[in-house]
This record gives sequence, structure tokens and C-alpha cells, in this order.
Amino acid sequence: MNDLDFSAVVVTYNDEKHLEECLGSLSFCRERLVIDLGSTDDSAAIAREHGARVIPRDWVPMVELVKEEASSEACNEWIIFMDPDMIFPAHLEERIRLEIASDGALGLIQLPYRNCFLGKALHHGVWGRDKWYPAVVHRSRVEFQPSVHSDTRTKPGWKSVRISPENETDMIRHYWIDSWSQFFEKHRRYLAFEGESRFRQGTRFSWTKCLFYTSFESFNHLLRKAGYRDGWAGIVLGILWTWYNWKAWLSLREFEKALKHV
Repeated sequence: MNDLDFSAVVVTYNDEKHLEECLGSLSFCRERLVIDLGSTDDSAAIAREHGARVIPRDWVPMVELVKEEASSEACNEWIIFMDPDMIFPAHLEERIRLEIASDGALGLIQLPYRNCFLGKALHHGVWGRDKWYPAVVHRSRVEFQPSVHSDTRTKPGWKSVRISPENETDMIRHYWIDSWSQFFEKHRRYLAFEGESRFRQGTRFSWTKCLFYTSFESFNHLLRKAGYRDGWAGIVLGILWTWYNWKAWLSLREFEKALKHV
């Protein structure tokens, strides 16, 4: 399968900090494509300097809204999607090729990733354990979900597999949050779409569910997934995770109220 060509797709908006390292880790891909959402920093220039084809596009608040469009711009059927703050473990290339060669019904390969918060890797909690990213897709065998925190999934008849890490170097390194301002900006942006996303997935608001699931997610992060073991960062993130889930349920409530007045 060494003759299989990949296209790498990165969607960026003012992401110059990690973009050079991201594109460098994808150097094995025959094509590297950067969809730029109107960056005002040097993201587009960095991409061109590293041999990527840059396609300007109007800004959207979530990368999920442009994945399908981006896949149509790629020259190859197999695409590796990376966020601009993700560093691909290039030595996994051979394992990916073997997976594709061994199963003709494969449509999606999920890769493990490690979130880094303020430069420090997280190993516990909801952001540190059991994290998988739908990184490698065959564009005609998957469905892209244009809603917040929704995973790409295979169409009926096609398979999805996970490549389990043998050690830490097998995991995508994700510079998830570099500053507190970035944390709040990102999550406030997501909250604007949480209500609609949950409603379309069949969730309906009630105060009982709101209180129960918000409390459960706090327990899930801090105790069940041992978020406290990441020290002060894990504890603070547990508090913020509780805040986010509370606000997400209220976002669903507001969305339902708005529908009643349409």
C-alpha cells in the first residue's frame, strides 16, 4: 500500500502558533490542503511556505461546518483531517496503510490523541482519558456531521476501526488550550450551538435531567476518570466542565423556548 496517496486537510483561523509543526508532521501526505477562514495572522503565509495549497473561505464558528466541503477539494480519496494545533505521529503512517490494505470495507480510522492544557499533557478526566479522533477517512464512505461535538461516522456498509497506542508517541499531540482566554472563547462559541445540536440528537430539556447529568459529569470527570490526579489543572477543569454542562442544558432550554415562538 505504499503507493496509496493521502491528502491532509487542515482548517485554520489565526492558528499560526502550531501550524508549522502540524504541517511538518504531515509531510508524508502527497497533498496538504489548508482551508483558511479569513486569518489575520500569518497562518496562510506559513501554510504556503510549507508547500500547502491554501483555499480562502468565509469564517464559520465550527470546523464541522466545512469538513464535507473541504473533502471535496482534496485530490485523493483517503484524507487525513488534522486541527492546526494537532501534531500527527508520523510513524503511524505504516500502521494506517496496513489497516487500509487489510480491510477493503474500511471507511474511517480513529486515532488516539493526548490533550495538552497550558502546555501540560492531561492524563485523566474527560479531557485526558480515552480520547479518539476520526482522523483518517475515505471521503465517499463517511458522513460528516455539521454540528458541535459531532463525530464523523461511516455510511451503512462501511467499517470504522481504532488504532490503539502502544506508547505515548503513538498519540496525536493536541495543543488543546494555550491560555485561559482561549478556553473561554472556544467554549462560549460552542455553547451558542449546543442547544440546537442536542435537540437534533433527540435530547429534550427538563430540570431533573439538567441537574442529574450536570452533577454526573462533574463526578465523571473528577472521580470516575480521576481528573483530580492532574493536580490543580484537573480540579479547575472539573469545575469548568460542570459550568459548561450546566450552560449547555440551559442552551437547550432556550432553543426549545425559541421554537415555540416560531
